[in-house]
Amino acid sequence: MSTDTYVFVEIRLAVQHLATSAATIQDRMRAVYSGGMFKLRPEDLPSDLGSQFLEIKKCLTEPKTKAAPGTIASEGGIKIACSQLTDDEATEVAKAIIKLHDSLEQRLRKDRPF
Repeated sequence: MSTDTYVFVEIRLAVQHLATSAATIQDRMRAVYSGGMFKLRPEDLPSDLGSQFLEIKKCLTEPKTKAAPGTIASEGGIKIACSQLTDDEATEVAKAIIKLHDSLEQRLRKDRPF
């Protein structure tokens, strides 16, 4: 599987989870990032989309306040950052993920028409 296809599949899975999970929007954000998006790097995407991805990543991984001592940084940080998002903030991140998905899909279709 090529890198562009792999990235697209991970983003598509994220969109599907956002749309179908009954969890809170904050829990969906945590699951989406922990489930596969964390493997992606901005440099895996075209430069303009890599910067969009980096903004999404920051929202989902950088808590507004520090984690308690002894918290595992990776999962703890993601869990804390996502739980600190308001419903409106989490909705905006979800929209950004969908926009990223749509941009990737357009580029893939342009390169490889169905």
